[in-house]
Amino acid sequence: MDKIKHKDAIKMIKRNDFAELVSNIGKYASKNTENLIITAVIAVIIIVAIPVIMNFKKTNEVKAERLLSEANFYINRPVVEDSNMTMYGFFRSKKEKYEKAIQTYLEVISKYKGTSQAPAAYLGAANAYYNNGMYKEAIEYFDTFIQKYKGSVLYPEALSGRGYASYQTGNYQEAVNAWQDTKVFEKSSNSTDVKLKLADCYVKLNNKQKALDIYTKIAEEKKGTLWASVAAEKLKEIKL
Repeated sequence: MDKIKHKDAIKMIKRNDFAELVSNIGKYASKNTENLIITAVIAVIIIVAIPVIMNFKKTNEVKAERLLSEANFYINRPVVEDSNMTMYGFFRSKKEKYEKAIQTYLEVISKYKGTSQAPAAYLGAANAYYNNGMYKEAIEYFDTFIQKYKGSVLYPEALSGRGYASYQTGNYQEAVNAWQDTKVFEKSSNSTDVKLKLADCYVKLNNKQKALDIYTKIAEEKKGTLWASVAAEKLKEIKL
């Protein structure tokens, strides 16, 4: 019998190993056909679904933005007490104007709550309710905004509005709760107005010392402005 050379034996082992590998793959495929099909289907769904979802979100963003612009447009329309002017987009009363804006803001909230326009819609609805004298409803939407969007750049405006709405209802302690962290309002255009109102709340709550401290600081820091004049008058009233 001829001896098998070492290199030929290695080749045979490699061929046998490869054949065994192919055989094992075949057996695995036959046993796991269902799993492979499911995996393939999931992969196809993911590949197809992701672009669809992204497109859906983009479409919703556009729709929400349009509705929000529409609501803001209503807010800025003038009120003309003439029924003939409605055809030109004017409102016959403040009530009619704000109700239309609120309806549109709420449509953004209900249909597109997951979009980036939702925070502005909540705040828009709250402000519209406030300007329409509906302070209880305004507080509800200010509170929702404050709870949901604390990290928003609009947060100081929402907190400010919450305080004003509470002030209008005579709940001065709630107004203080909203306004007492005055650092939140430092970069806001109405920061000094908020501080003046906060001091007014302290007067109403019979905490005159805190009111005096705020009025004095405004009178010193805003010297030569209307705010300083108002603060100075308030100081005279407290000292009487």
